[in-house]
Amino acid sequence: MEMVNGRELQIRLYCNQGHTDYAYQLLHHGKPVERWDNKEHFSHLSSHPHHYHTADGQVMDSPLNGDPEHDLPLVLTLLPH
Repeated sequence: MEMVNGRELQIRLYCNQGHTDYAYQLLHHGKPVERWDNKEHFSHLSSHPHHYHTADGQVMDSPLNGDPEHDLPLVLTLLPH
C-alpha cells in the first residue's frame, strides 16, 4: 500500500500449519522503518509471539493478536502521520 511522502506499508499474511503468520512493515523510500510480526523469535516478551520492531532497532510487546480484522485497523492508527 503506497502512502504519502515516500512511505509504503507492506502487508504479508500466510497460513502456516493452522495459524496465520503476519508482518506489517512500514518502509520509507524502500528502507524498513518499523514492523509488527509474529515470528516466534522473542519468547521473553509478554505478547509472544506478537512483537514490534521499532525504528531504532528495539523489539517490544505488540498489541496485535494475529486476526487481520483486528490488526490492520490498529496498525493504521499506529503509523506516524
